[in-house]
Amino acid sequence: MFYRQTSISIGKEGFIMRNSVLAFIILLACSTSTAYADDACAPLSNVVSRPTVTNSACTVSPNHVLFENGYLNNTADTGGNSVSYPQTLIRIGTSIPRLEVQAQAPSLNRVNGQHGDGDGDVGAGLKYLLKDNARYQISSQINLTLPTGDTAFTAKNTQTAIALNGAYAISSRWTLATTQSIQENSVAGARYQSYVPSLVLSSSLPHNSAGYLEYALITHANGPGTGTRNQYILGALHDIGYRLQIDVEDIYSPTISTGKYNGIGFGVSYLL
Repeated sequence: MFYRQTSISIGKEGFIMRNSVLAFIILLACSTSTAYADDACAPLSNVVSRPTVTNSACTVSPNHVLFENGYLNNTADTGGNSVSYPQTLIRIGTSIPRLEVQAQAPSLNRVNGQHGDGDGDVGAGLKYLLKDNARYQISSQINLTLPTGDTAFTAKNTQTAIALNGAYAISSRWTLATTQSIQENSVAGARYQSYVPSLVLSSSLPHNSAGYLEYALITHANGPGTGTRNQYILGALHDIGYRLQIDVEDIYSPTISTGKYNGIGFGVSYLL
């Protein structure tokens, strides 16, 4: 998944109140256990990457296309607000087994401050599944974005990221996944590097659902010489059949030096 950087915030109280239901769902584990799947990359929930910073370790199967779409509404502790949609990421399984091609469409950004409305940059990427068995998966990927967006929402330079993704089934119920990413970013034309490690714990729930909690760390979060951000995502997802997935999440960063923020989002992903 392309790293979705956020830059505005809200207080902690709103995060706790809005996530009481999601927290309950995540702590509600299945009462029955199941065997490990023969193909861990078969369930849609193990393939879709959004909305976490952590990329899925699995790739899209050959001759299939996965559309990931979402909506994100961020509110700043100081009162600023921004909205981004549709956050479309297109992932194409190639005829080469375990290799997928990615395309990121521009998202519309709406900000109630000085920037107004505008489109973001487009992107592309490659992802390869290095290891796949019933217990764990490992993949690597490279992504880039091109400065095609409107003035207030473009990086004004190409941006690149390389990442190593991994997922491990702790049990038939619990899965731990991580992404370790090094990024060459740009803000207002100035280049800088960020290291973005993330860790997500997910639990399977009844009726093809799951809950998850993610922690991510972003160095130089707002540009060259800026501080390190801590970010948390609490969410839930539900698979409808084997082609359609819906998700809902709350995002929170308590880091004052990089701007505290709270965001709510939802998404829809569809496999062709």
